[in-house]
Amino acid sequence: VIFPSVVAVASLCVNVFFNASFIFGFFGLPKLGVVGVAIGTVLARVTEVILCLCFSMKSGVRISVKALLARAGILNHDFISISGPSIGNDLIWSLATTVFTVILGHLGDDIVAANAVAMMVVNIGAIAMRGFANATTIVIGQTLGANQIEQTRKYSVKLLLLTIYVAVAGCIVIVALRPAIMNFYAGKLSAQAVKFLSAMMFMTTYRMIGEGINTCLICGWFRGGGDTKFGFVTDTIMMWCVAIPVMAAAAYVLKLPPIWVYFAMTLDEFEKMPVVFAHFFKFKWMKNITRSEGELKNAQARQTEK
Repeated sequence: VIFPSVVAVASLCVNVFFNASFIFGFFGLPKLGVVGVAIGTVLARVTEVILCLCFSMKSGVRISVKALLARAGILNHDFISISGPSIGNDLIWSLATTVFTVILGHLGDDIVAANAVAMMVVNIGAIAMRGFANATTIVIGQTLGANQIEQTRKYSVKLLLLTIYVAVAGCIVIVALRPAIMNFYAGKLSAQAVKFLSAMMFMTTYRMIGEGINTCLICGWFRGGGDTKFGFVTDTIMMWCVAIPVMAAAAYVLKLPPIWVYFAMTLDEFEKMPVVFAHFFKFKWMKNITRSEGELKNAQARQTEK
């Protein structure tokens, strides 16, 4: 999990640097405002891809069409059945967050600029949560793969408590940085945008706790146990049938002030948290998805007979 953490930090640095540079025209770059946010984000993602490809080639894992199209019998079926919902889950969640941004975009440049700064700051704390989710997947996958069901149950509860501690620690970091951030942007954003940012800095902290816990549970625990369908179904229903309609109603029906629309957006993680916790404590997600040598040989034999 060390390299993904390095990639996340590098991507964040690139995102922060180019967002600020293109928004405000630093270092001789053009002052592009909202367009600069898009450019900075794309450059951050490109950086991630390049680093991953370089690391992959250095480790001897080279991408080839032949390897991508290779089939592995029953393991191929397992991979598709598990990775399919995971990809769908990430896609659904990403599209929903994009819709959030679109709704904010209709509320004025001040709220968009403040949101861009707030999201850059909250990503500092989110890095720890993403790394923790990746580590959790490995720990849960190893213990379940060894068929240590009861041990996994104990680990999962302890890791849940650790997740909460890490999320709270991330929030403390953001709150501690708030005065310095507000001073830095005081002369660079409009007075209204600074006012929005002041409130949004606090809102993003408690939202990060909810996002951190849900991410670790859905992307860490449940995926480690092979349960990827739950996250896909839950995010589809809660994001598109609850969170987005609530935010859209606040913006276009009730016509609330922009900061209250933003508040409605920050409730998305807490709206699905009861469902996620209920699924977690049922422990039905704990499945050993490891295939034994015997299963692989039998599956290969049946494939050969066909």
